This record gives sequence, C-alpha cells and structure tokens, in this order.
Amino acid sequence: LDWQLHFRELCQYKLDYGNCLVQAHYPPNFELGYWVMTQRRQYYHFKKGRSSALTDSRIALMDALGFVWILRQDAGIIWRKRYNMLCEY
Repeated sequence: LDWQLHFRELCQYKLDYGNCLVQAHYPPNFELGYWVMTQRRQYYHFKKGRSSALTDSRIALMDALGFVWILRQDAGIIWRKRYNMLCEY
C-alpha cells in the first residue's frame, strides 16, 4: 500500500515538474524524497542480486514513468569523457 501511495505521489510530481528527479529533501513532501532515494538504493541491490523490495513489475512501472535510477556516472566514465575532450582540444 505504501509503495503504491508513493508511486502515485511520484506520478503527480512528474505531472507538476516534467521529471522524476525528486530531491532527497523535497520540502513539500520529505517522505517522497526519502522514498525516491530508497527506490534507487533498492534498485542497486536488485541489480546485484541482493534482497530488495523492488520487483520486475515495479521497475517496469518506474521505467514507464521515466524514472532515473542512477544519478551519478561512474568516475571512470567521467574521466574517459573528459580525457577524450582534452584530446580533441
């Protein structure tokens, strides 16, 4: 029940702001910010094969909404991207 409630709140957030990038400390709804952060953590565990509250169907719902699972790029990817930019310069 809680997951569905927060998912509906996320859907409303997307309607209001055009994305699912809820801040961890989202002032109007701190619970939604915390829930979004928790979903990303659960996704990490799910992908690693660890115990997770996420299911394939929940992930599919979030994906359909345009949820961004990983906010930061791997440091190696960033380094290579910047290295390539330097080489092009």
